[in-house]
Amino acid sequence: MPSVIGFFGGGIENGELPYEAAIRESNEELGIVLNYKFYKERVAIVEGKYREHAYFYFANISNEMFKVSEGDGFCWLDIKKDLSGLQIQEHDLNTLKEAYHFLIKNI
Repeated sequence: MPSVIGFFGGGIENGELPYEAAIRESNEELGIVLNYKFYKERVAIVEGKYREHAYFYFANISNEMFKVSEGDGFCWLDIKKDLSGLQIQEHDLNTLKEAYHFLIKNI
């Protein structure tokens, strides 16, 4: 989905656990190995037709730590601002908002 903001990630390979896939994907796409903490699992219908089963993790990261090797680049989003004008799928925007509120309550 070119020009649409989304999370980095990818598929789980045979015999791989979701956590292992997250570590591999961050290494492949960002050139770093992160220490993740599980956040949530989500099933969503993308573009009204594709079933997406996703696992989300938290990790400390800064833009000095990585270089994007897939996709069109990256951007930092401020969840406290109005993001309604962005090209981002609604289920991803909802996940960002949920994660923000989760972190505020648990940090």
